[in-house]
Amino acid sequence: MPTMHTASHADNHASWTPPWEGPPLPWLSSCPGIQLPPSTLSHQAKWHQLQQASPLSAQTATRRLPPTKSPATPPVLSPQQVVSDPRTSPTSPLPFMFSRQHLTNFGSPQLALDQFMAWIRHQAPESFWSTLRVLDLRHHHLTSVHHLDSFFPALESLDLSHNEIQSITCLPSTLRVLKASSNRLTDIDGIRSLSKLEYLDVSGNAIGSFKGIGPWYHCKTLVANNNKIDSFDPFQALKGLVTLRLSSNNIDELNLEALYQLETLDVSYNRISMVNGLHHLHSLQYLNLDNNDIRMIAFDMPMRGLQTLRLNHNRLAYFDARSVPQARVLYLDNNQLTHVDGLDQLVDLIVLSIRDQSGQPLRIGLNDLHSTTKLYLSSLPIKQLYGLPCFESLTYLEICATQLEELPDDFATRLPRLNVLYLNDNFLTHIAPLRHCRSLQKLVLLNNRLKDLGALVKTLHCLSHLEILDLRQNPLTHKLYPPIDYPKTYRSKHNRLQLLCRYLAPEHDTHWPSSDQHFYDRLPSHWRYRRKLYRAMLVRACKRLTQLDQSPVTSTELDSCQELLATLSSSN
Repeated sequence: MPTMHTASHADNHASWTPPWEGPPLPWLSSCPGIQLPPSTLSHQAKWHQLQQASPLSAQTATRRLPPTKSPATPPVLSPQQVVSDPRTSPTSPLPFMFSRQHLTNFGSPQLALDQFMAWIRHQAPESFWSTLRVLDLRHHHLTSVHHLDSFFPALESLDLSHNEIQSITCLPSTLRVLKASSNRLTDIDGIRSLSKLEYLDVSGNAIGSFKGIGPWYHCKTLVANNNKIDSFDPFQALKGLVTLRLSSNNIDELNLEALYQLETLDVSYNRISMVNGLHHLHSLQYLNLDNNDIRMIAFDMPMRGLQTLRLNHNRLAYFDARSVPQARVLYLDNNQLTHVDGLDQLVDLIVLSIRDQSGQPLRIGLNDLHSTTKLYLSSLPIKQLYGLPCFESLTYLEICATQLEELPDDFATRLPRLNVLYLNDNFLTHIAPLRHCRSLQKLVLLNNRLKDLGALVKTLHCLSHLEILDLRQNPLTHKLYPPIDYPKTYRSKHNRLQLLCRYLAPEHDTHWPSSDQHFYDRLPSHWRYRRKLYRAMLVRACKRLTQLDQSPVTSTELDSCQELLATLSSSN
């Protein structure tokens, strides 16, 4: 069977430290803080005093609480007394030092401190400080925090995120939640003694080691993404950990021992080449090993609790799925796989992604994936789909860049519930077998060889539920649209820069609306008419179409399409 690739995609992508989210050097860039006017007393702020209530009281019923079983959610503190600012920049109490950028608004460090003290007293009289439970100090240009235990001895939750802090000392020993992400910390000396800590987030700093970690017997969640951590060993002492996130660090070896309660482990974007002791993690449910240098992963015994396993962008040549019999989500993209065994044992598998395996022939059994709802097979050497297994539960299928030339006649009967279909970068000249895919809602056919608009309209007329259609870069859309851009990254909902799969990249091109409008405005009149007619015919064929070729189908366009087709019909 002909293959498509000669070079390994894993070689191209399995970099140890990705340039877009490697360990940061925050002192090389300015903090994106909020500019404050000379007097912070003019700001309106809120002093919330949450009254104590039982779990079944009306007050508790109206307050939104996080799920009690979610280890990534900081513990809920009740009753609470919270100092916060309704703007994004919160309050600031006593022994602080500020960045030079911030001091320019006040003239001197002492004046800046006096202004903050006056403001904090305006929001919370000193008589409340001894019982203050929650303090939010984000975005305040702080460079150091000292002796908070002298002023807020009962503090249980402290947020110092998005400052420029290099030094922390003497925090209250009562702290249960500490958030200090996006600062300039290089060590954990200031937080080592917090024995009651349950939740710690120090992402986006420059911490090199957790060696000599404190007696955090109660710590359930630790997040230290985007640092310079080079060893996993210190975390073995945290026997009570439930969630551990160490993405984008410098860890090169993973030796796991007695983290019996650990449910979530994220060590993606490191330098890991060896993984040992996975069988010790009896409670593990989620494991992310994306973007490392792993050539072989061995399970000494099946991990029956593991539900999600991510191994994208590594160097695996073989994977035995029997090691994760309860897996529901399995990602193996961008490796060098030639054999995947045991998929028939994954009776609960919902998502399987196995894209881009360096173009080598891949032996994989898909016949028994009866529960799978999402399947990603792009860039595998699949030139034909005859003999395709029957996927009764499949709703999402991606088969891009496989040199596919035609679809089998029984395609629809083998995928009766298909809602989303990606067939980009193939050699399809027609899609007639899709006419029986009655439940299809999204169809993406970028860069194929479709040129018969009449035949295409007949097929699309049968797809009564189709809402999104993309036919760009086909002969029938030639010169109707500008070139397509393929962005390599995108911002996630948590504002993290994520690697973007090429097959989905055009959908994340934020510049497309403006570039398309500019292109359309410059089209000659006869080409503009051809584009309008092309869109009008497709909009009439698909009554529910809301987006065509990455452009929305507006009510104005619907009206103009009807007028255009009516005029064309009357002239004939």
